[in-house]
Amino acid sequence: MTRALHIFRNPALLSEVRRSLADMIEPGARLGFNLNELEKQPLLLSIYAETLRFGVGIHVTHTWLAHTNEAVWNTKGGTFPLTSFWAECFLVDPNDPSSGPTKKPVRVPRKDEPKGDSAEGVAFSTEGLEGAWIPFRGGQHACPGRILAKRILLLAHARLIVEFDVEILAAEAMLQYASPRFGFGVRKPVGLVPFRIRRRKI
Repeated sequence: MTRALHIFRNPALLSEVRRSLADMIEPGARLGFNLNELEKQPLLLSIYAETLRFGVGIHVTHTWLAHTNEAVWNTKGGTFPLTSFWAECFLVDPNDPSSGPTKKPVRVPRKDEPKGDSAEGVAFSTEGLEGAWIPFRGGQHACPGRILAKRILLLAHARLIVEFDVEILAAEAMLQYASPRFGFGVRKPVGLVPFRIRRRKI
């Protein structure tokens, strides 16, 4: 829900995501999309990763949360506070030293890592986030279903974004996020979120 809310509330982001999905649609295919290509699309991966950073509250030590650790995460000089949703947070642009998820410079990803098209040169990266981005926990305690969950989320949201228009009808005050289980659960809007949905002609 969090991911859909942020995408459909931002017309520019919605248009960019739909553009990135256009070449992955496979009419007549059982899933409707090339799943292997979905898993390589930098913007989709960044939105997926940022949804988990923004929405999942994890205690590490004392009382602060790993996903809002200002010593680690890049906010572009405060332009994108860690309490806000930044869709491009996990994108590294070789021409922009201030890009990427961490405060320190991020290396150019390896050849076998997901990249954007050659014209843009933008790549998805979680480099430098060991112990800071842990939505599925880590090590031997990592969720065994994390890969399946990722694929389901990417596919479900791709179909929702391409096949439907969603109009968010909630007042801005109701779209503020809170965590009633601080440090042990997910953040959600403080109020009910009514919406209007209709199928697109594609």
